[in-house]
Amino acid sequence: MKEKNRKLSATLVVGIVTILILLSAMIAVIGYRGFTTVLEQQYNDTAYEVAETALTYLNPDKFADYLSTGETDEEYEDILKKLDALVVTGNCNFIYVAHIDRKDMATTYIYDSVNPSTGFDRYELGTTAYDLDPQYREDLEHILDTGGKAEKYLYSYSESGAHTTAGLGVRDSAGRVVAVVGVEKPMTILESARSAYVKQVAAIAAVVVLLAIAGYLLWLNNILIRPITEITGEARRFADNSREPARLLKAVKSRNEIGVLAASIQKMEQDINQYIDNLTKVTAEKERIGAELDIATNIQKSMLPSIFPAFPERKELDIYATMNPAKEVGGDFYDFFM
Repeated sequence: MKEKNRKLSATLVVGIVTILILLSAMIAVIGYRGFTTVLEQQYNDTAYEVAETALTYLNPDKFADYLSTGETDEEYEDILKKLDALVVTGNCNFIYVAHIDRKDMATTYIYDSVNPSTGFDRYELGTTAYDLDPQYREDLEHILDTGGKAEKYLYSYSESGAHTTAGLGVRDSAGRVVAVVGVEKPMTILESARSAYVKQVAAIAAVVVLLAIAGYLLWLNNILIRPITEITGEARRFADNSREPARLLKAVKSRNEIGVLAASIQKMEQDINQYIDNLTKVTAEKERIGAELDIATNIQKSMLPSIFPAFPERKELDIYATMNPAKEVGGDFYDFFM
C-alpha cells in the first residue's frame, strides 16, 4: 500500500511540475517576444532620430546637379563630414542618401557614410545599385509617394548581427521627394539583453517552480497523502484484526470527499462488527438447538428396535422396520414381538 501511495504522490507531483514548467515556458516565450518587439522598436525609433538629424544637414536642391555632373563642392564635402561623424556618434552601420528610380527601383547614391567598424567601403557619388531587398520595396514606394516614414519598421538578422533600418523621404524646396535618406543601426544590445532576459526568466521560473513544489507537497501531504495513508492503514488493520475499535475519524478530520470516505469506512467497520456479533449469537443459538435436536433424535432412535434380523432362530419369517422422520424427530413409533 505504501508503494501505491508513493506512486500516487509522484504522479501528482509530476503533473503539477509539468503544468508549472509549461506555464513558465509559455510566459517566457510571450515575454521574450514582447521584450524583443519593444527593444526592436526602441532601436528603430533611435534610427529614425538619426535619420531626422541627417535630414537637417542636407540641401536637396543641389542633388540633381551633383548627380548630373558627378562633381562635389565645399558644401557637399561639409555635409559628408557631418554624416560621417553622425554615423559614428549615432552608432550606425551606415547613413545614405540616394535617388530612387521608380521604374526599376535602381538606387543612385548621393551620400554614403559608412561606420569604419563595419569594414565596408562607401559608395561614391553617382554609384548605382540594383540590389534592393524585395522586403524594402513596398516601404520604399510608400516613402517616395508620401515623403514620410515607412509604414512598418524593419529589422533583420544576418551573419553581421541584428540591425534595424529607418527610411525618410527628402523633399526639395518645391516639396518634391527627390531622394531617400536611409539609416541602418545595429541592435548590439539586443542579443545580450535577450540572453540576460532568458537567464533571468529561467532563474525566476526555477525558484517559483521549486517554491510551488515545496508548498504543493506540503499541502498534498496534509490534504491527500496522509489521510489516504491513514485510510489504507486502517483498512489493513481491520483486515488483520477486525475486533479492535475503529479510530479512523480521530486521524482523518477532513471535511472533503476524503473525510466522507473515512467516515464511510469507519461506519462500514462498525456495521461489519455488529453483523459479526449478531451472526455469532445466531450461530450459537442454532448450534444449541441443533445439539438438543440431535439428543432428541438419538433418544427417539434408542426407543425403537434396531437389531435385525429380529428373530434369527425363526427361519420361516423375517421382519424389518425403519422410521425416517421428516425433521430431526417424529411422532411415529413402532415395535414388534412374538
